[in-house]
Amino acid sequence: MLTNHEAEAALLGSILAGNGTVEDVLPLAPEEFSHLPYALVFRAMAYLHRRHQPVNELTVNDRLKAAGEMSEVGGPTAVMALTGNLPPLATPAPFAAMVREAARRRRVREAAIRAAEMACDPNVTPEKAALDASAALAQLGAAGVDKVRTFTDSMETLIERLHAIRSGEYQHYIPTNIDVWDELLGGLSRGIVTLLPAYPGVGKGAVAGRMILNLGQCGRKVGLFSLEDPEYWVAKRYLADASGVPVRTLMSAERTSDIRDQYIEDAVMQSREWGENIFIDERTGLSADQIAATARQMVVQMGAEVIIIDNASEIDVSGDERHDIRSAHMVRVLRDVAKGLNVAVVLLMHLKKNGNSSKEGAFIRPTTELLKNTTGFAEVARAIVALWRLEGDNSSIVATILKQTEGERDIDFTMPFNASAGLVESIGGRKREGEKGYTESERGAR
Repeated sequence: MLTNHEAEAALLGSILAGNGTVEDVLPLAPEEFSHLPYALVFRAMAYLHRRHQPVNELTVNDRLKAAGEMSEVGGPTAVMALTGNLPPLATPAPFAAMVREAARRRRVREAAIRAAEMACDPNVTPEKAALDASAALAQLGAAGVDKVRTFTDSMETLIERLHAIRSGEYQHYIPTNIDVWDELLGGLSRGIVTLLPAYPGVGKGAVAGRMILNLGQCGRKVGLFSLEDPEYWVAKRYLADASGVPVRTLMSAERTSDIRDQYIEDAVMQSREWGENIFIDERTGLSADQIAATARQMVVQMGAEVIIIDNASEIDVSGDERHDIRSAHMVRVLRDVAKGLNVAVVLLMHLKKNGNSSKEGAFIRPTTELLKNTTGFAEVARAIVALWRLEGDNSSIVATILKQTEGERDIDFTMPFNASAGLVESIGGRKREGEKGYTESERGAR
């Protein structure tokens, strides 16, 4: 049923009759009513409720008059009639559920109509039409789930989760098998967005690539959105690492020895045992909603536990609103993917340039102030691990834990770096006790 005028009238009538309050039906909105006069009456009720004023026929009529909407409602007699055919002892909450359901059905229909319009639009590709439609429908599906629970409900969920963890059926922290990362961060936490920021060339891909390979080789499924580089960037680094042939040699016409060729062939064969665990989308110019729709498919249909996005600056945030508003929407969408699907989301991003710095950015210990669109990214992310380098050291990448909600932060650790393959090593690395490096402001004071 797309409209339910009877339920809308009964909801309003039961509130006017004193059988319940506006509070009982929140967060119901006037826009969820299909009959305009009923929507206007409820808007008047909500207005009075927000100002802690009584809600009855007299006050509602006064508010409708003040808003110039009394004639659209049908006059005071129309408001009075709402209590006339009210079922005995009717309360508003059950009718509110009916109103919400009808509103959701209308929104689904509207999304389907929009999808049909895009399918017929020669300026919209079938792929974009499908992605936009699936994103809209997925958002509607998530919105229809009842999220209001009690503390007791949450405790029961936690106990069930703890039992599953103890029995080995569930892991809250997904190991990356990068030893020092897992020691200090536990791995990748489900349900949150982890930011991996750095200046270009420092090593975001070296860390993310190692994570992707380790996850796939251990039988875990991971989805990669390769918005910036070709789909094979992880594959070529894997071959270089496994064969010992540097990436530059691998990707050139330079002849390698027969034994190196054999190593490459063996690595290719070995990758077939786990390569199906890694899903790659290399399309460019995707919006956050399109990424979210594809990520949901990777998780629900393919079983992905980790989603890695390379990188934030390549996500399409074009639109009529201010750039900061569009960027905030992007990070909220990615947060909803992590939280709603209970997966780990890793977002690679560039640090913004420090115009006051006389030192190359790659060698400055990062702070949250260097994140692009700092407020949106830093607030939504529950873990931020920024990467940088020590001058004169090409054998390691330094990571600074700027934020994590369940562990230490403002600490540094190093990961051994295989420059010829463009990957960090899984084994080795250490926490840099008492070696914080320095920020640019501290450098100037020296």
